[in-house]
Amino acid sequence: MIRTFLALQLDQATTGYLTDLVARLAPTLPGLRFVPGENWHLTMAFLGNLTDFQLAEVHVAAREMATGTAPFTIWATVPGVFGKPNAPHTLWIGLGGEIDRLNAFQHRVTQILRLRIPDLASPRDGLSQGEHFAPHITLARPRHGLTSEAINTIAALVAANPRGPAMRVDHLAVMRSDLASNGARYTLLSSATFDSAE
Repeated sequence: MIRTFLALQLDQATTGYLTDLVARLAPTLPGLRFVPGENWHLTMAFLGNLTDFQLAEVHVAAREMATGTAPFTIWATVPGVFGKPNAPHTLWIGLGGEIDRLNAFQHRVTQILRLRIPDLASPRDGLSQGEHFAPHITLARPRHGLTSEAINTIAALVAANPRGPAMRVDHLAVMRSDLASNGARYTLLSSATFDSAE
């Protein structure tokens, strides 16, 4: 079984922007466990553990999702948190730009997965929550929650440079996730390039 997800990978400029942001956040917020830069991505659908047959179908489905899809532009924006206000479990960076097109593509991903792999269990960030897609890049996870002071610190740092560079999204990645004691390791399995010039 292979733990799998579909994602949009970040370009070099966006990765550099987030690397700089983390470098400014880390010294003032030691209570955060930051996600390694090589693991930053935008999840389109988390598929869970797949059989070899299901994974083969996912590769085919990814190419179908990319067919007829035109590249679009997004960028990193303001931070937010998931979880209770007094004890959030995830710090993330939101996205701006052509969000309607991003949402439409994620909906296309969901629909094709449902048609191609009907026996796929409802995944956490994909099929079961497709109607409530909240595009974000996970940046850190608090070790002991986040205080309001820490959240204000994050907001102030981001406010100094409130928008990341424009990122052209032009492919969909099929990713493998291997869990280890020191965190997850992600491996690119295949990439499907958007082929519409619209």
